[in-house]
Amino acid sequence: MNDFSENSPTGNVIDPMSATMLAAKNGKDRPTADQYAANGQLVPESLRMLHDVITAATAYESEADQIDPGAVKDILDSGRITPEEVDNDDCDEVPILYAGSKESPMMTLQNFSVIIGVPGTRKTFGCLLLVAEYLSACTRPRSNYFVRADAEPGRVLWIDTEQGRGRARRIKRRMRRILDSDAALLEVFDLREIDPPKRLMACALAIEQYRPSLVVIDGIADLCNDPNHIVEGAIIQQFVMKFSSHYNCHILTVIHANLNDVMSGGKVLRPRGHAGSNLYRKTETAMVFNADGEITKVSFEKARGKRPEDFCFKVNDQGLPEVVGAPQDNGPTMNQEVRCNAIAIYCRDVHGGSRSTDIVNQVMRAYKVSKRTVMEDIKQTMEAGLIVKRDNGLNYATDGEAT
Repeated sequence: MNDFSENSPTGNVIDPMSATMLAAKNGKDRPTADQYAANGQLVPESLRMLHDVITAATAYESEADQIDPGAVKDILDSGRITPEEVDNDDCDEVPILYAGSKESPMMTLQNFSVIIGVPGTRKTFGCLLLVAEYLSACTRPRSNYFVRADAEPGRVLWIDTEQGRGRARRIKRRMRRILDSDAALLEVFDLREIDPPKRLMACALAIEQYRPSLVVIDGIADLCNDPNHIVEGAIIQQFVMKFSSHYNCHILTVIHANLNDVMSGGKVLRPRGHAGSNLYRKTETAMVFNADGEITKVSFEKARGKRPEDFCFKVNDQGLPEVVGAPQDNGPTMNQEVRCNAIAIYCRDVHGGSRSTDIVNQVMRAYKVSKRTVMEDIKQTMEAGLIVKRDNGLNYATDGEAT
């Protein structure tokens, strides 16, 4: 029962729930989970919860016409923090992974965090580093930046939506090498070929089945058809909030930076789309990744409590991430690698191809460099396989972007 194939026992719930997602986006009438059950279809708890999330995201305007004072009172009563709870230490949040000290937690149970960065800033390697620290209880060599969590490590669920099956396998292999063990607590899933509604449902069902303490969703925007769609953005936000709380886990999400922030040369990068904006507003911790040559700087742009200290990591000669200490005071510079990734993002987001002149103007304005420098950047971006110039003279992004 641990697969999501059409032949699995849970496969029969995928299509009706997918139709529900489509109906939610189009504003059509939505069947209820009870109706699915009446048709002989078993709907697991996680998919019923997801159904409620989708329905609530599209039903806000009609709620005012259906006020039930008793139901509202029940909601208020269930949300009240009682004196008994205040005196019960077991109700406190349990940290998973600390950064620097117990006064600056990075990730805690029943919360979620966001990693933001342009392609090529080693976001996936950063996730590997964080998961490895958690699974090893912060006891690996050269990992004195992190402070051990109170609880013993639990199961980790890693869901990849971008890189494909081959790269997903590398995640598990690298983790085995880092931990020098079989990494039995890490479950990795490749959902790149699945359409967005089914990806979202597969994530929900996996959390219910595996009951992880830590979930990594590498490519959270791929759980919706359009990250800029208001309703779908609300669904993604409520999904991570509700499931992290209900299943007592932490969800670590990865999302690309906003194109306007990148092309304007801004120091503060925000996640893309309504989905990214919603996640950023509600997240416990927001980490921004910037690459400077072989070094990636991790900056904590947002934290609910005391901000953890920024740190840097690199990929060593063995192809594994390792912490290399705190960043320099002036931080990483916007070097050619960052400009090349900005060019790739620009070409990917401009439909119908980009003129080289437009790319030059954008990069010159954003990074205050010469036309000659930008032309060299374009050449390097092509050689890296991130963009290609077609016969019509326009530049197009490829599928070769690094993460």
